[in-house]
Parts: sequence; C-alpha cells; structure tokens
Amino acid sequence: QRVARGIGPLVAAALSPLGKIPADVGSWAVHPGGPRVLASVEEAMGLSPEALVVSRGVLAAHGNMSSATILFILERLMAAGSPAPCIALAFGPGLTAELAVFEQ
Repeated sequence: QRVARGIGPLVAAALSPLGKIPADVGSWAVHPGGPRVLASVEEAMGLSPEALVVSRGVLAAHGNMSSATILFILERLMAAGSPAPCIALAFGPGLTAELAVFEQ
C-alpha cells in the first residue's frame, strides 16, 4: 500500500523538471523486492504487465540480489534497446525509494 500511494507522486516529481509526464516513460527498471512490489508499481502507475517483464524475468532467474538486482535489469533493458526515458526504481529498508531517470 505504501508503494502504491507514494510511487506516482515520486515519479511525477522526477519527470516534471524534464518537461515529461509518466505517460512519456519508455521503459521501466523496477527493483523486484518481490512480486508484490512489482504488482504495486504496475497498478499504481497503470502499467501493462509487459512494462515490467524484464524486472519479473530477473526476479525469476536470480531472485532478489539486493542492490545489484537493478543493474541486471538495466543491463537487459539496454541490450534490448528499450526506449528512453527509462525510470529506474529501487526500494530499501523501511520502504525508502530511490529513483533515477535515464534519457539516453
């Protein structure tokens, strides 16, 4: 519930200075702390299941590898030529969130 409530405003705030809105995001790299985290982000942002297929694939293949997990996801997205901008989201203790926007 915390992810669902907080992620939309966080993403919007990160994109606003770039003159972009969440609908402009071309790809998503979401740290899969678990299936519920991915489902919460997907629902809160109105994403199709395909938007998080890479995050789910890394979770299925490797599990939650802590901080390194997001790098595996980014590597796969880059290799696939996924469109920019890319939002990278990671979550930490106490459900803190970190976000980066990659434009190229």
